Amino acid sequence: MAESIYGEDFNIHFTNGGAAALFESLILLGSELPEEKTLRELVDYLQYSLDNFGCGCRFFDIENLPNELNFEHLAEYARLINLFCIALTKADSKLDVNISWNYESRMNWLARLMNLYLLIEKQLAKNGIEISPQNVPLSPKEAVTVERQRLMAVYDKTKNRLEKAERIKLWGKIVDLFEQDKTVTDGRILGLAYYHYAELTADSASKAELVKLWEKNIDFSERNKSETDLKILSSAYYHYVELLDASVEPEKELAVWKRLLEIETRLGGDEEEIKLIVEIIEGIEKL
Repeated sequence: MAESIYGEDFNIHFTNGGAAALFESLILLGSELPEEKTLRELVDYLQYSLDNFGCGCRFFDIENLPNELNFEHLAEYARLINLFCIALTKADSKLDVNISWNYESRMNWLARLMNLYLLIEKQLAKNGIEISPQNVPLSPKEAVTVERQRLMAVYDKTKNRLEKAERIKLWGKIVDLFEQDKTVTDGRILGLAYYHYAELTADSASKAELVKLWEKNIDFSERNKSETDLKILSSAYYHYVELLDASVEPEKELAVWKRLLEIETRLGGDEEEIKLIVEIIEGIEKL
């Protein structure tokens, strides 16, 4: 079971254990700050929620605050979240919660907490309260990793209501962040990023740009050996081969059709489709 924080733009999810760890961390950080009435009330509320509310019920709605809290408490909530983010930038984070902190978990939490901060910042602004934008000290690599994960989470929660132009802009940023960080080796994640962007820009990008995008998608996707993703890989090859010209690059197109034949045969594809691919291969070989 997961616990969710609902915002105007998107939702943020934590496991039940993650939600408890978040509250424990914020309570710990709040207890270390100078005593202030609003802060103390917030920390007491978080502690009460942790002790008395069941799994799935701890988070409060930032758009419809509980009776015990007001927007000043929400501003303090944002301050504690920012302090938590700063703590997570340190490899030897001293936060004593039931989380095994390593680089991957710290980056994942930072991405979610930064999205949460943005939701709170927007909600407060709507109610006439301004807070400072986050300024978390990240290394260049960490900044790219966190921003990429943050944007991918935003897309996942908003994809069904974003306009096409907004989706293109979002995936353009994600692809650019992948280009900046060459240490990412997960072929499935990389392949899907380029697949989404190439598919979305099919009507607006130049042929040369699309060829490059589909080549990158295929290169990364071929590194992923998951059988479940073969249909996506097949679709990518079909998109790609449409951009090729057998009279100019017969060997490249031939290789693509042969790979498609392998994939469709493995998938148990339509017999007529496989027969057509075989005929295309034979026709190219005669050129």
